Amino acid sequence: MKKFFMSVLILLVFLFAGCSVDKTETKAKDESTQTKIDNSLDKLPFFPITLDKFISGYNSTSGAVPIQEGKLMKLDNKGYYKDLLYEETKDSQLILRAIYGHDKKLRRISFLQKLPDDQILNDRGIAILNGTIHSLGIRANQLTDFLNSEETTGFFNENGYYVQITKISPGLFTLIIDKAAKN
Repeated sequence: MKKFFMSVLILLVFLFAGCSVDKTETKAKDESTQTKIDNSLDKLPFFPITLDKFISGYNSTSGAVPIQEGKLMKLDNKGYYKDLLYEETKDSQLILRAIYGHDKKLRRISFLQKLPDDQILNDRGIAILNGTIHSLGIRANQLTDFLNSEETTGFFNENGYYVQITKISPGLFTLIIDKAAKN
């Protein structure tokens, strides 16, 4: 069961980052192939608000776990990220992250919570989700309906955002928010 869970977790981490991984088949490949840039994040539209505005709106939400802008870090050769909140214990993990393209422009907000049991979200995770969606003007009813359903993946558009939700037992929940594509 642990092997299955770890396999699913690894798969979702790659989904969470919103990118595919390029593998080199042999070391003999030419250097330009080995240093190929994965520009899938660059293809996402720019996020509709700045990170400062997101953080300000989030932190003004009643009951939200306070966040602050983290250090810009390289995301392999996929782009960059800033952890707004990162907590890890022996059995659990909680991440709220801003994800950037190679141009260092904000493209996505993502959330991941991994818990050691069948619980999908704990109170801290719910507070972070509420602060996140409230700061973006996304109504909570879409998220609540999904959490109360038997579905494991969900998608919806709201207030100019495209929201992807995944919950997998035991204890893994992801939320990815991009700018909604124009029709």
